[in-house]
Amino acid sequence: MIEQKNKEITAQTEEAAKALIWSALFTAESIKKYHLQRKRVKEGLSDLKKMKGETLHESVLEAVDGDIAKALGTINILDAEITYYVQAYIGRIQDIGTYPPAVFEHQLDLINEEVSLEADLSYRLKRRLDLFKKHVNLLRKQGEKISEEMVLKDIVPTSGR
Repeated sequence: MIEQKNKEITAQTEEAAKALIWSALFTAESIKKYHLQRKRVKEGLSDLKKMKGETLHESVLEAVDGDIAKALGTINILDAEITYYVQAYIGRIQDIGTYPPAVFEHQLDLINEEVSLEADLSYRLKRRLDLFKKHVNLLRKQGEKISEEMVLKDIVPTSGR
């Protein structure tokens, strides 16, 4: 009876760890997605500001001003989304840090195998897995606090900004 309960608890622990890892991967993808959207909106904003500097009819100028205001509002919303997902990702790192390292490593291996079966997703997700592992190891080995800046820099390299 006790042995059966221990097996059930171990299975639940492993499934929970796996779910946390998957959640971290999808959270990292969300960070990347919102950052790319933000980049596009900023590019559009730059174009709008250039247009405003040109000689335009007053009605066009009013429309450009309205579009600039909308773009700035969108950037603020995207910044909030990015911050939310970065904090959620850091939370996943902290949560998985409470699991035994062997459970974490085993679940990483299993997910790595699953990801390898999907060629289209393989590269992106393996990269995310490696980053997550790096962040968890930093937290575990060095007791290093994982900063929002580090997470953003790692998930969205400078070339993607």
